[in-house]
Amino acid sequence: MILGLDPSLSSTGYCIMSKKQEIVTLGKIVTKVNKKTPTEEDRIFVICDTLDKLIKEHEVTSIAIEDQFLHKNPKTTMKLSRLRGALGYMLKVNNCSVEHFPPSAVRKIIMGDGTADKEEVANFIQDKYKGNEDIMELGEFCDRNCKAKNSDIYDAIAIATAFTAH
Repeated sequence: MILGLDPSLSSTGYCIMSKKQEIVTLGKIVTKVNKKTPTEEDRIFVICDTLDKLIKEHEVTSIAIEDQFLHKNPKTTMKLSRLRGALGYMLKVNNCSVEHFPPSAVRKIIMGDGTADKEEVANFIQDKYKGNEDIMELGEFCDRNCKAKNSDIYDAIAIATAFTAH
């Protein structure tokens, strides 16, 4: 099994997929600063612990992860770097092979065009997995400005699909 991963401290998208590109499960891990997770380390723990359980439950052997890019805000880059470091350790402990994909490479592999936008990729995913209940429940692509933000999940599906296709 392959785990496609779009890591973020606030909303980590994931998709577990077979090598034949069948979606097994998908979702997102949302963390916020609150009483249960008051620190960045608490939030990183929740993300790593949830993924650790998914990896074990679904016998994941390979991870396809979106490669890090630099944010305009250095604090955001630092937070994401700490999350990626913790994920790297947890994945190694689980004996998973890891492959990093820049967003443009994912788009090039599955769309044939490295400059396709996120919405075009989501439409491709909807067409490719038409009839899949999880994709139907996921609904139309929605990024930052909506309540049911699902772009992280679409990204994770695209990353897993690119991994199995290359």
